[in-house]
Amino acid sequence: MILSGTNNFVNGLFIKAGTVSVTNGDNAGASSNIITLGDNSGNAAVTLSCAGATTFQHPISVASGNTGQAAIVASAADKTNIFVGEVTLNTHDLVLST
Repeated sequence: MILSGTNNFVNGLFIKAGTVSVTNGDNAGASSNIITLGDNSGNAAVTLSCAGATTFQHPISVASGNTGQAAIVASAADKTNIFVGEVTLNTHDLVLST
């Protein structure tokens, strides 16, 4: 799924399987939205793909109970992404890559 433009939705962004691609932090809704990677069960891989150089204000949480890989990938040409929000790992690994 590709999120683009400025979005104002609230209540969080839940990526339970597959890849969500964003070009800037505004794509993920209100800056208070928690971006949750993974589900509380299963083994689906999840990826937040950052296609543009941006700063994310959003807190990020990696769900517990999912054995699939959770990743944040910088796919922008200059690979410059800044994450300001808190990152919470709930008994799961998080892969950061470019």
